[in-house]
Amino acid sequence: MRSKISLEMKEMHINKLKKNIKEFQPTRLGIFYHPAYFIRRNLFVAIQDRVQSLSGVLLDFGCGSKPYKNLINVDKYIGVDIEVSGHNHKSSDIDVYYDGSTLPFTDNYFDSFLSSEVFEHLPNPHQMAKELFRVMKPKGTGMVTVPFVWPMHEVPYDFNRFTIFGIQQLVEEAGFEVVEARKLGTYGEVMIQLLTQNIYARISHFHKMLRFIIAGITVLPINLLGFLFTRFCARNQDLYFNTILIVRKN
Repeated sequence: MRSKISLEMKEMHINKLKKNIKEFQPTRLGIFYHPAYFIRRNLFVAIQDRVQSLSGVLLDFGCGSKPYKNLINVDKYIGVDIEVSGHNHKSSDIDVYYDGSTLPFTDNYFDSFLSSEVFEHLPNPHQMAKELFRVMKPKGTGMVTVPFVWPMHEVPYDFNRFTIFGIQQLVEEAGFEVVEARKLGTYGEVMIQLLTQNIYARISHFHKMLRFIIAGITVLPINLLGFLFTRFCARNQDLYFNTILIVRKN
């Protein structure tokens, strides 16, 4: 019986990993079918290119389903999230819940942290930035990503949008040094992506098969248009998807 349960759990873990990779880590082929291709691709590549900065005992703050865990090679990976949020935790992979204001760890506990697309959902972002600083070891490194242009999500737990300057100021006020700050996505990609998302939102209540057919008809040509559009014009970053930061506790 125990062996059967462990096999079922292993299969569930594999299926969850496959779903995460398909949804959050699109390859270039994702342009043919992924309705959120541009924002997810930009974010995935940016995280993948910087994961070598994370090491030792890692805190995944606001971990959800840990969509990037397979990219990160650390000694210990601890996912923390809040119990009440804008989505159910059916597909989540949470090791520790926190109370919304205090992380249940001692000072200087972690070597690194990841917080991807979380700070927009915090009613107290300054407090939680200070909590992250508290639980990090001196010389510890963190990676933070936040959206700038994206529709409301996990309603009503969607409180903030940060510019690249706003999120830098927030983490610096908590005590961190910003090692790198970069915008992700271009004006053209944002415009095309929002069009795709609008179409997908309108068909979200349709039957799965009908949704698949409509998405297939609309997503590919719009994504290809977006690819061409952003290669030849609208490449400025006055409008962009996300900010990614690498920060350090000195």
